[in-house]
Amino acid sequence: MIKIAHESPKACFDTVQSMTDYDYALVHLFEEDPEYLELFLDAKAEGREIILDNSIFELEEAFDADRFAYWVKELQPDWYIVPDSLENTKKTLSNMAEWNLKYKDLPGKKIGVVQGKTYSEIVGCYDYMANVGCRYDRYLIGLLLLRRESTSSE
Repeated sequence: MIKIAHESPKACFDTVQSMTDYDYALVHLFEEDPEYLELFLDAKAEGREIILDNSIFELEEAFDADRFAYWVKELQPDWYIVPDSLENTKKTLSNMAEWNLKYKDLPGKKIGVVQGKTYSEIVGCYDYMANVGCRYDRYLIGLLLLRRESTSSE
């Protein structure tokens, strides 16, 4: 079954919740806006499934890993997206390796984002993430289709 989530401003949070299956939180807003955090704490208390995002697109770099781990502990989301690095396979893999060493006892399930500039980098990053216990059944369908349909190495 496909589930739907969408980022939502506070003003229409309830409306978006009524049209989605789970909630999608941007971690950097927790520190900027206590009301935004409260919406997700309430959603968690009501049994809503939550994904916590590392805000890489909003900040142009992933949220600080230690602060992100703090918010994972506080919110206890069902899923959280491990800090990655846009189009940078090596940094993304390094971030995941460090995350797995430092934060292995966090609640929830981790999601690794595949990053790279070439097909081979993307495939290598995907293979690494799959081997360290990351989940892709909800997020990387496009990549899985790309892998299945491609016949070239780049």
